[in-house]
Amino acid sequence: MNVGEATSYLSSIKFKIFRNGEVRYFMKSPIPPGQIDPLANPKVDEPIEPGRSAEFRFPFLMFQLEHKENGKFFLESVLAFDQIGNTYSLDIPEEIRSLLFGENALVDPG
Repeated sequence: MNVGEATSYLSSIKFKIFRNGEVRYFMKSPIPPGQIDPLANPKVDEPIEPGRSAEFRFPFLMFQLEHKENGKFFLESVLAFDQIGNTYSLDIPEEIRSLLFGENALVDPG
């Protein structure tokens, strides 16, 4: 949500994780040019006018594959960075972590 008075431009989104006692950052690769984003996300460099918000969707499978391929981690928060150096952070609710990694996870990466 752009709560400022000027147009904002998002530059990146990262997820803060803890793995093996270290803080690390996990980021979805951008969709290659000319391909359709299956989640219909807006482009990172599209303007967000004051009083407006942009919603970005990330598939659960992305986190589950990271977990399966590179080992367990704790998904702590999501960080959004704008093009003038501001960072916005939001903690990941336990409910989301449970849906991703709990006994009744919504998707099983196989």
